Amino acid sequence: MSAFLGPIHHWVFRKVKFQNEVTDQLIDFARHKNLDTAPMLAEKYGELEEAPLEDIIDRLNIHGWLQERVSLVEYRLAAAVKAILDNGIAEEDELRKLFYDIGASMKQAALPSASAAYELLNDLLLDGMPCDGANELLSEDDGKVVWRRNICVHSPYWKEAGVDIAVYYVIRESMIEGLLEGSDYEFAKQGEEYSIKGR
Repeated sequence: MSAFLGPIHHWVFRKVKFQNEVTDQLIDFARHKNLDTAPMLAEKYGELEEAPLEDIIDRLNIHGWLQERVSLVEYRLAAAVKAILDNGIAEEDELRKLFYDIGASMKQAALPSASAAYELLNDLLLDGMPCDGANELLSEDDGKVVWRRNICVHSPYWKEAGVDIAVYYVIRESMIEGLLEGSDYEFAKQGEEYSIKGR
């Protein structure tokens, strides 16, 4: 990434904030079931700053500052899921439904093409830093987009939290399905390849 603050940095930080908002919804879900995970998460990992990016970023270390926030929200999400599962307040199926609903709440009124649907996912879902090259676009047109996951940037966080990375992909895919609910497009995967195509 460059040494000056530009659109790509704001784009990454919006994705960071979205994942943090997802974790906040998990915290609220747990709190309604008499489990307050917020103090543990704050003490162990800290909290994401609530201010415009240009007011809080370290301009002498833009890349490092953003990477720290990526790690922060990755750890928070994994640890929140771990606490919910360990305390028995939700099974995986209930988490899947919760993430589907989160996705559905973020959907747009109309997605005119598969490319627009892919762009929506890419603008929301955090897959490390752009330089990580986690995903590779294989083909794209209005009717279908295909991409490959080259590396899993999430597994170190989930491993440290003590949660099978498969849980992350189950709830992530549920959220994608929710995002595409009511649209003309559907999400599919085959191995490490993913696609969005017309129904």
